[in-house]
Amino acid sequence: MESIFLEKKVYNLAGSLKERLKELALILERVTKADSLQEKSALLDEESKVGQFFSRHPKFLGLQVFLSEKERYLFKVLVVIDQAEHIVQYSKTEQKSHITHLVNLLNALIPVEEFYHQMGGVLGYHYTSLQLLQELQEEAKVVTQESFYPPVGVDLTQDSRYVRESILEGILHLGEMAELYPVGGAADRLKLQDEKTHEGLPAARLEFLGYTLLEGMIRDLQAREYLHFRLVGQQ
Repeated sequence: MESIFLEKKVYNLAGSLKERLKELALILERVTKADSLQEKSALLDEESKVGQFFSRHPKFLGLQVFLSEKERYLFKVLVVIDQAEHIVQYSKTEQKSHITHLVNLLNALIPVEEFYHQMGGVLGYHYTSLQLLQELQEEAKVVTQESFYPPVGVDLTQDSRYVRESILEGILHLGEMAELYPVGGAADRLKLQDEKTHEGLPAARLEFLGYTLLEGMIRDLQAREYLHFRLVGQQ
């Protein structure tokens, strides 16, 4: 059996990340300015990485006939971002199987390419990921002597002038606040179920003091809004 297993390249983030970002930035700029998929694909054909890849592995040229135009473009993108040799294998006796796996992979990348179209598709996504890695490296080099401590909270159960003033300030500024109620999730750990269907119910349906959790929160909000209205005359 004739078989080819592509060598793996270890990417040295510390030593070549800046240079790699500069290289990808130029490619990304050219590709994003292209008006058509054909033009984008032709631009990638001009990249030395693509030519070198097919020179080292000429049998992959034969696989191109089994791919659509978008799939061929995405395969070249994988070559440009140094990922093709990590994930692609080719065996002469199992050619059909490898073609199927390759097509499945490229088809899985098509929605990614379309979703991140504004940032350059898979190529732009990879470039942005490397940018974030570079920022993390730069941040790691910064030595800081700063220390942060959590603020002291206000115990609302203890009656004092400061507590009353804090409560009043909160009510007076109610019109400037927004509240989020994350109660739409499943309450399966509470075994909250519909009595008839026994289907799971969201946490918002949990009853407390005769009202569901969501109803109780809305009633509490209405009470505070009414108090705010009585104090400042605004809704």
